[in-house]
Amino acid sequence: MRARAALASSALVVAWASSAHAAPAWREVPVSGLGLTESYSGFFAWDPAARRARFVGADITDFNGFEAEGSTWTKTAPGGPPRRGGFSAAFDTARGAWVTFGGDYKDVTWELSGTSWTQVDTAGPAGRWSAAMAFDPVRGRAVLFGGTALFGSAPPGVCDALACHDTWEYDGSWHPKSPATTPPARNQAAMFFHPGLKRVVMVGGKGADCLADTWTWSGVDWEKLEGATAPAAGRSAAAAWDESRARAVLVVADVGCKVGGQRRTYELVGSDWVEITVSTPWLYDDFSLAYDPTTGEVFGGTSLSDHLFVYRNQLPLGAACGDALGCESGHCKRGACCASACEGACSTCDEATGAPATGICGVARAGLEVESCGPYRCNGVDAGCPASCVADTDCVGAARCATGRCVPPTTCSEDGLSVREGDERSCAPFRCRSGACLASCATGMDCAPGHVCATDGRCVAPQGDDAGGGCSVGAAATSSAPGVGSILALALLCARRRRSTT
Repeated sequence: MRARAALASSALVVAWASSAHAAPAWREVPVSGLGLTESYSGFFAWDPAARRARFVGADITDFNGFEAEGSTWTKTAPGGPPRRGGFSAAFDTARGAWVTFGGDYKDVTWELSGTSWTQVDTAGPAGRWSAAMAFDPVRGRAVLFGGTALFGSAPPGVCDALACHDTWEYDGSWHPKSPATTPPARNQAAMFFHPGLKRVVMVGGKGADCLADTWTWSGVDWEKLEGATAPAAGRSAAAAWDESRARAVLVVADVGCKVGGQRRTYELVGSDWVEITVSTPWLYDDFSLAYDPTTGEVFGGTSLSDHLFVYRNQLPLGAACGDALGCESGHCKRGACCASACEGACSTCDEATGAPATGICGVARAGLEVESCGPYRCNGVDAGCPASCVADTDCVGAARCATGRCVPPTTCSEDGLSVREGDERSCAPFRCRSGACLASCATGMDCAPGHVCATDGRCVAPQGDDAGGGCSVGAAATSSAPGVGSILALALLCARRRRSTT
């Protein structure tokens, strides 16, 4: 497994639960954070205890562990052992730990539990490259088969010049197995656990020739699975069991053992491998698949690319969808698979929101709120966002229609002297109440400072001495900040002035 590219930007490989009219297809789904400087090997798995996806990979310097939260991946265990290309790995769900072995023909075993890397001091298989490995949750052991060892490093009869055919199990220490029947030697085979058979299954790989055979491991012996149809022989393969559809998903790369050859997708139905007629994306040597039981999706991909891919059963027109990737048409509008792109913020393919029929594009019903239309509601006529309103009901939330425009709700300033309606506007000579400038007063409290409330409901400036020496107390009911003492003082002052003029 040679390095070809960086994992700077990645995606999940996903197989959705099937429906009667669904057709599978490969799609790209971007994710973030799953970046290795240069990846030499990598494996995906599902952690049932933590209920999240995990990835272990070796970059140009060392091993790293990642975990996913939605589409965001986080490096949780950087700086592991020195990197080794072509290592094997399986996630031990019983102990919640990655078990990695070999790579670069080394015979070392490392475990990753949480964020801690630990080298396991145990005698095990001869150092090798690209052995098949999977975890058996029923028996609580990881199973390893084959791979390629350096000539002379393995016991006589275990490996030839191209590959090995020995079987090992691991439960914290390695145990050699001596089955009566042994599959042909190989490397880069696909291996997964089959819950229906309660056995580990191995398929494909490359030895003296490209292989397309399928074998099951009982814990004691290997048994060849004879089906009516087999997958194409390829240079490498990866597979995972899809619980939601009770079948395995298999990808075979470099069909015919030709570098850069065809890639094909298969599903194991019963004992038969059925080819799925789809355009399988480029996946080089070290790719893997796993299953997420919370979503019913198979996920995974390759570390030899700057992006990964998704494999989904596509949904028919009118089916509920979360994004366009799930729709056979490639279009999802307002939660329904649509026959067309259905462009326009106020367009829909959902009959409940105005489409002529679910799956057929139409103009959304009047009054529908669309976030991208800002304060305007869809008007039932235009496929795009309206640019004007007739009534407040054409506006979203507390916005109101003013001179044909939906404007934000008005509020009073903290001092109550102005109204905020986009811009701030003074209410003088009145005060602001309940988001609007008053148009009349009842008391001086309704008037701006420097004004009093006249008997006719107007806020006016208080009148001082005039030519006749009169007083304004009769013209205004109270000042803008009235008090009993102030009113009495004003009345007393006026009385004194009248006496002084007589």
